[in-house]
Amino acid sequence: MKTLIRNRAGFLVMVVFMFASAHAYAQGGRSVVFARKGDVIKNSLPQATNFFVKKVILSDRDKAKIKAQGSFSPQVSQVKFFYGEDAAQDLVGTVLFNRMVTSDGTIEVGIAFTPGGTVSNVVVTRAASRMKPWVEAAVSAGVVKNLIGLGSDAMSDPMKNISESELGARAYTMAKVITAAVIHGVVYYDILFKPLQQ
Repeated sequence: MKTLIRNRAGFLVMVVFMFASAHAYAQGGRSVVFARKGDVIKNSLPQATNFFVKKVILSDRDKAKIKAQGSFSPQVSQVKFFYGEDAAQDLVGTVLFNRMVTSDGTIEVGIAFTPGGTVSNVVVTRAASRMKPWVEAAVSAGVVKNLIGLGSDAMSDPMKNISESELGARAYTMAKVITAAVIHGVVYYDILFKPLQQ
């Protein structure tokens, strides 16, 4: 069942709730906020007049499908999809926030999708504080731009123009983590959200 956030006040309540639950985010250390979730949602869905949130709890069947299609085991037990509709109640886009746990801490990436399911925006929203310089270097190198346009039918190599020797080992590893977060997000969208729209 989808939850409608009817107006700006309702949207702000949703955002405040997300911030309130974020204090437990960093595992074993402080985290750095690169972008606020509410801003990512609004900026990624500028044509939306109504916002909705759909929480999907992963079943064993979902996990098996994800492993078969994406060749990875989910690090999460649920995925929240924030999506917008225009005045005609047509879907204008969807955003999910995917967290990846690494040996250096947790990173969260906001991934926006077009109604057709291709990636339209990628924003690193939060990461463990020690990751900050590596995240900034990876983003500056163009990893985020390379991820725009990815979809289940268009999985090119986002790392093809990024060199470890030029970027450095830590930032290159972070670029790979961001790329994996988005590719996993594409699989979540395809398996968990797309069937809800059919």
